[in-house]
Amino acid sequence: IVLAFHLTCTLGERRLARILAAAVVPLLTATLFFTFSRGAMAAGVVGLVVYMLVARPRGLLSGVLATAPATVVLVVVAYHANLLDTVEPTTPAAVSQGHRVALTAGICAAVCAGLRAIFAVGLDPRLRRIAGRALMSRQTRLAAIAGAVAAVLVVGLALGVPHSLEGDWHRFISGVGPGGNTSDLRQRLTDPANNGRTDLWRVALHGFSASPLHGHGAGTYQTLWDRNRPYFAYTINAHSLYFQAMAELGIPGIALLAILVGGVLIGLGMRARGSRRSLYGALLAAGVVWALHAGVDWDWEMPVVTLGFLAVAGVALSPRKGSRPGWVPGQNSRMILGLLCLITLVTPVLIIGSQSRLDDAEQALYVSNNCATAGSAALSSIGWLDVRPEPYEILGFCDIQRGLPRRGVAAMKRAVHYDPGSWETYYALAIAQAAAGIDPRPAAARALRMDPLEPLTQQEVKEFQTPSPEEWVNRAATVRAAALASGDLSIAPS
Repeated sequence: IVLAFHLTCTLGERRLARILAAAVVPLLTATLFFTFSRGAMAAGVVGLVVYMLVARPRGLLSGVLATAPATVVLVVVAYHANLLDTVEPTTPAAVSQGHRVALTAGICAAVCAGLRAIFAVGLDPRLRRIAGRALMSRQTRLAAIAGAVAAVLVVGLALGVPHSLEGDWHRFISGVGPGGNTSDLRQRLTDPANNGRTDLWRVALHGFSASPLHGHGAGTYQTLWDRNRPYFAYTINAHSLYFQAMAELGIPGIALLAILVGGVLIGLGMRARGSRRSLYGALLAAGVVWALHAGVDWDWEMPVVTLGFLAVAGVALSPRKGSRPGWVPGQNSRMILGLLCLITLVTPVLIIGSQSRLDDAEQALYVSNNCATAGSAALSSIGWLDVRPEPYEILGFCDIQRGLPRRGVAAMKRAVHYDPGSWETYYALAIAQAAAGIDPRPAAARALRMDPLEPLTQQEVKEFQTPSPEEWVNRAATVRAAALASGDLSIAPS
């Protein structure tokens, strides 16, 4: 939305580009509305404000007049489409309502394009002529801004906004979910509840405070959550790039992240001046949108969202034409750098190969209970990448089924070796030990400490609390059946 708004507001673009960009704005806005994502909407509003304040494009008036009215109309129509504003908008009546909204969207897009075409001929030339002229003195502008701020404060105090904001803040920080009728997604838009975000962030901050210098390791937030979660819920992300980096990578990680994100935004802001002010202002605004939303959700992990931000930043902050070149590698250096780039592809290829075989093994064991296929696929996964616990867990479960529990214990110990911070590996080890007549209680107790709210670990400790080896062997089949019934242990607490 920010970039489309920029294209329709900047007079440096071709007329057709300005017209088409105006038509896109209401469609993108309606799409954003139907996500019902309050964080994304707030980040988008901030991005538009940053764009208008920093870029100050010459065609801002034309862009606003062309896009704002029809966009508002479409959002209002979408809001009142009550059958579409639900979790399952698939009934025949909802489909019919969707057709009407789609027709309205097409009309609004055409209106925006038509208005932008009219303004391109009638208003844009005048805006070009007055570009750069000071319509009011600096003192007058400051006085106008001060007056506007004072008016907003007075109106806010008169309407009791501070008291209302205090209540909303307490509801947000409490971590509760949205109230009211949860089937009507429109209620999310005015509810300050955060869907449990603050609980996720508190666990991340607790992990950071426990190990601030080096963190707990990349990708370990899930284990932190399992160990410290205040209620039973499955998650693997802290729903915040910054809190997750703090918990997993400690001070070095958050410092490097701040240098990266801050350096990009500061660099774009410093270049938002002169003839390129509008372009770099738009890129800065888009970067602000990404940075803000990365702080409240996990979609920064999706390449389609983040690679664009990093790629645009790299191009925008590259040396300008005519600037003094930096170090230019020679032919041998370029060959070495090229080989290093090729070497970096080895690990992703190994991961992809290992994961595809692991998927086959999990499907065979947890869905079909076919240990012949599962064992073969697990061994193939290990052949691709011998540093993952899941294939060894599958081999261990199959060894137990074949009547070879001691081989299963060896396989489960390998899984623990590769992932000692996970409750799943100790949970699986306890099952194999019980099947072999070895005391499973220490491993089961450790799994429970690592995830005290997990029903599987609770059941395991209860089943294996007897001191009788014969009972361990008998009850191992019950616990193993529960493990396999839950599916892949890495997604068991669902």
